[in-house]
Amino acid sequence: MRPARWTGSWTIRAPRERVFEVMTDFENWPKLFPGMVKTIRVVSRTDKVAVLEGDFELLGRKGRGVMRVTLDPPRGYATENSSAELGEEKRRSHSRRCPVARSTDGRWRLSPTVFSTTCSE
Repeated sequence: MRPARWTGSWTIRAPRERVFEVMTDFENWPKLFPGMVKTIRVVSRTDKVAVLEGDFELLGRKGRGVMRVTLDPPRGYATENSSAELGEEKRRSHSRRCPVARSTDGRWRLSPTVFSTTCSE
């Protein structure tokens, strides 16, 4: 499979701290991203790291994955995503359980502006 890269930027009329709060309210991701996140469960969470598992749909294909989120409040967070079985989130799997991507990484940065926050990946 060829590597793919998605980038984007959004300007949100809200303080950076509020945007971070909403973006890290993981249980509400199915409401925030209804076309992509179908289910989500927080496996564990500390002030620095959250581990999530869930079902998703991307580009018309369904998958199940585990996401390790390194939190950097209020500046954003970085993710490591894989299709590994729960409990194996550190080992990237090459199984067929995740037809979209076997492993991906991401980073969301929140930059304050005068009257809003710019969210970029």
